[in-house]
Amino acid sequence: MNESNDNVFGQRLANARRMRCLSQRELCERIGFVVTANAIAKYETGKMMPTETIEAALAFALGVDVDYFHQPFTVSIAPKAWEYRKRASLGSKQIAAIQQAATDQMERITDIEQVCHIERPFLLDHGGTPVATHLQAEAEARALRKALNLGNGPVFSPFALLESLGVRIVEVEAEQKFDGTSAMANGKADDGANDVHKIPLIVLNATYTPERKRFTLFHELAHLILDFVAGADVERLCNAFASEMLIPTSVMLVRLGNCRQSLTFEEMKGLQRDYGISIEALMYKAHLHGIISDAYSKHFNIKLNKKTNEQFRERVRESLWQPETTTYLRTLVLQALSNQLITPAKAASLLGEAVETINQLEFV
Repeated sequence: MNESNDNVFGQRLANARRMRCLSQRELCERIGFVVTANAIAKYETGKMMPTETIEAALAFALGVDVDYFHQPFTVSIAPKAWEYRKRASLGSKQIAAIQQAATDQMERITDIEQVCHIERPFLLDHGGTPVATHLQAEAEARALRKALNLGNGPVFSPFALLESLGVRIVEVEAEQKFDGTSAMANGKADDGANDVHKIPLIVLNATYTPERKRFTLFHELAHLILDFVAGADVERLCNAFASEMLIPTSVMLVRLGNCRQSLTFEEMKGLQRDYGISIEALMYKAHLHGIISDAYSKHFNIKLNKKTNEQFRERVRESLWQPETTTYLRTLVLQALSNQLITPAKAASLLGEAVETINQLEFV
């Protein structure tokens, strides 16, 4: 792994601090200034180690177990490996917090996978013809739908579907500016060898509606599996792939027709309810394929973004799809716990819950 094993504590401390969006001085304040920011800097660079009392205070302030500071690294993700939508205007602190939180969740997943002796290789072919147009991106989506035997119906349980194909998915609490991101993580073999294998990771904003999560999930999948020609508008191509995965163009043409002067809420809500895709994404796709005109698409977007049209905006963005989330980590932890492969304390650590909460689990 990229991390040096001789300063695990310092690197873990820095990672935990970044996850909380704290500066070194702000961390000092949280522990009552019992040490200086200079001391925190020395801890993080391995020039000095804290006492047990200070270490415990740091763990409490950062919301981690003391053991966290001494766990060897099993996952690393290069800073340049992360994919972000260009419109995301996140600050460096927010980006670092998201990346560290996602990496931390990824380590928990690989930890429990090793305990359960589970291997989930990436089963999607991510090589092929370079994509340059939205039609090519949609063709790739249709090919994937066909390979997965999805037909023209809605994609139910996309989280479980992609996880069964070797994609790891984590959700983080983040600002609305953050849609999602993806990366190929470097995972360490469970036998302690130096062999490193690639693990596809998708990170979603846990606060988003099911429709936005579903769209972002396939948008980020496109980043992972498609090859793009140089200079292509990658974000638009990923959007085209995602919308085609959620609802084939052929279905929209049957439901809406080839050319419309306007569209009704009844029709759009029906498609949203049946396919789990937002009205905004449907309108974008309808415009992309000439179902609606440039003028009507522009009219819709102006109306949607007008400050005084809050009621219209709420109606457009109302969620109709059932809530969806990843349960992969929790499922494996509960399996390991019930088979006595891990202790309640270990289960609590992996899930980020109190041991008392784990002990209150009821078994049939």
